[in-house]
Amino acid sequence: MSRFFRIWYLVFSVIGLLFSMQTLAQTERFVNYGTTQGLSQSSVNAITQDNEGFIWIATDDGLNRFDGLNFTIFKNQANNINSLSNNFINDLWVDKTGLIWIATNKGINTYNPVNKQFTRYFLNLSNYKSDLNKISHFCYDNNRKGFWLATGRSGFVFFDPKNNNLEEYHFIIGDTIVETQATNFLNAGDFLWITTNKYGLFRFNKATKQIRNYTFDITDTSVDFSIATPNAFNSIFYDSRHKQYLIGTQGNGIATFNPTTKKIRRLHIEGLSNPILRVKKMVAIDNKLWI
Repeated sequence: MSRFFRIWYLVFSVIGLLFSMQTLAQTERFVNYGTTQGLSQSSVNAITQDNEGFIWIATDDGLNRFDGLNFTIFKNQANNINSLSNNFINDLWVDKTGLIWIATNKGINTYNPVNKQFTRYFLNLSNYKSDLNKISHFCYDNNRKGFWLATGRSGFVFFDPKNNNLEEYHFIIGDTIVETQATNFLNAGDFLWITTNKYGLFRFNKATKQIRNYTFDITDTSVDFSIATPNAFNSIFYDSRHKQYLIGTQGNGIATFNPTTKKIRRLHIEGLSNPILRVKKMVAIDNKLWI
């Protein structure tokens, strides 16, 4: 087994939603919740828990609230501006006031559990169907009081919902702007780490606006460079124990980024009957890495 984390599988996608029957750190037995049990759709994109203890689940067709027994489903209602703007839910976040922030394929929504209403935010008011309003992932920046957004457009965006301000940024390698979409963020003080769907990892200096690019070490023979996009990265996680970054990739499993050597190399994991190729998200719970 690797010297990093003990790794366990947590599978979302087509089989539905998995919840532990007991504490995750104490057991690997799961009970499955899918459409038969009331989930609106079986492709789960994100999960969060609100201040009242409800579990919120983002799917490709609706937002679900789970109370431990039953699901309540929220969907777009025609001609009701206080309903969800779109049913394709990509990401979720709960702020300290209890508002639930929702990234959809048609803008950002908030849900207020007090008045039970949704509020909509659009990044392109002149064209609600714009790819700029397709929010695949967001990351709240507490210092700037706004969100870093991955959208359906190349580059990335900072959005201030209070003042409705929008800042668009490009990915640059050398002196050239490259066309690639952000897939995930890790906010780390002065820096924003960004994974992309073509060109690997970028580090953005929020003060100077300078951006640097990192891709797989070309000398790493374990990397499959024959696939269409070997540097397609889906997620990033900081391993504070070993002071390095773990990267979930689209076709090369888990990679490590060493901030000292500035090299990205594929992580070899022993003891698996089937190799891990695609890693969408990673979560650490009690020294275990769930992927």
